[in-house]
Amino acid sequence: MTTLDTKLTQMATQAMAAHGLALVCARTTGGGKYMTVQVLVEKPDGKGGFASPTLDECTAASRTLAAQLDVADLIATRYTLEVGSPGMERPLMSVADCTRFIGKQAKFKFKHGTQTVGAVTGTIDAVEGETITLTPADGTPQTSFSFADVHAAQLSPSEADYAAFMKQKPRSTEDQPTE
Repeated sequence: MTTLDTKLTQMATQAMAAHGLALVCARTTGGGKYMTVQVLVEKPDGKGGFASPTLDECTAASRTLAAQLDVADLIATRYTLEVGSPGMERPLMSVADCTRFIGKQAKFKFKHGTQTVGAVTGTIDAVEGETITLTPADGTPQTSFSFADVHAAQLSPSEADYAAFMKQKPRSTEDQPTE
C-alpha cells in the first residue's frame, strides 16, 4: 500500500464513520493528470451485519470526504471521488472479511512477486489464522492457501444468490430513521 493509499484509507475511515458507515476499501486508479478515488462502504445494520448504504448516505459521506481531501491537499492532481456500495461482488480485503463470508463463493487471484499467477473460484470453507480453505467450484479437491499470497479477492455470487437479492425489498430513504 502506498503512502497515498494509507492516508486516503485513514481519512476515508474517519469521514465514513462520521456518517455511520463502515469502510470496505479506498483505492485510487489512474494517475498523471487525472485520478479516480473509489471508496466502498457498508452500513452496520445494528444486528451484527451490514447493509448497503442509501444514495443519500453516500452523498453526505462523499461531501465530507471531499472537503477533508481538499483541505489536506492530499491529491495533487484532478480527481473524481466515488463513494458507493461494494455490491454483490464485494472485495475481500482481509482475513476477517474471509471469515465473515465462510460458506460463500469467492474468487481469489494469487501473486508471485508483483505478478498475478493464477486464480481459483470456490466456496470458503474455513479460516484458521491466515489460512483460507476453499472448495473449488470446478470440482477439484479442497485447497488451502495463505491470505498473504492473495493479490485480489472478491465474492463471486451464484445465480441463486443473484435471484435471492432481486427478491429483496429495496431500501429507500424513507426506511431510514430521521435525525
